[in-house]
Amino acid sequence: MAKKQSDEPGTKKAKVLSFPRRRKTSRKKARPSPVEDKKKVENDQEPNRFGFDGGRLDLNRHLVKNAAATFYVRVTGDSMSGAGIQTDDILVVDRSEPTHDGDIIIAIVNDELCVKRLRMRGERVELLPENPEYDPIEITPSMKFEVWGKVLHLIHAFQKEEDEQEADEWPDILKG
Repeated sequence: MAKKQSDEPGTKKAKVLSFPRRRKTSRKKARPSPVEDKKKVENDQEPNRFGFDGGRLDLNRHLVKNAAATFYVRVTGDSMSGAGIQTDDILVVDRSEPTHDGDIIIAIVNDELCVKRLRMRGERVELLPENPEYDPIEITPSMKFEVWGKVLHLIHAFQKEEDEQEADEWPDILKG
């Protein structure tokens, strides 16, 4: 039977190194990681420092100041393209916000809904497009005019989804 090395006379034993224990200090605790923040959210605690709620972003929380007075409008037309507002964009509009010269507003002019920049000069009110192909609308006392709200935010998709393709573009198997 073979003997263990430690049992043999004259063999060296391995040295055991001991490290000094770390002293407790009054250092500030490190910031929690996003993973720790997500665990807190899953346990019905506060959203993490990035404003995310369990991996979901609540746009209403970030874009709506007064829910009872806020509505959304989908844009058609290009009269405000110079302001970055394009067809199919969604505008977040608040009826409770006061409007001032230079604001982008939603208004009814002679029974038509429009999005324009508001210009007020004394008693004179104009609605300005942001596209040189369109003329400003000067509001006169004979016009039906009502401001529906101030545009606070724009939601713009960089890639448009096509709901329907033309039948010519469909694969042959689908034309049947």
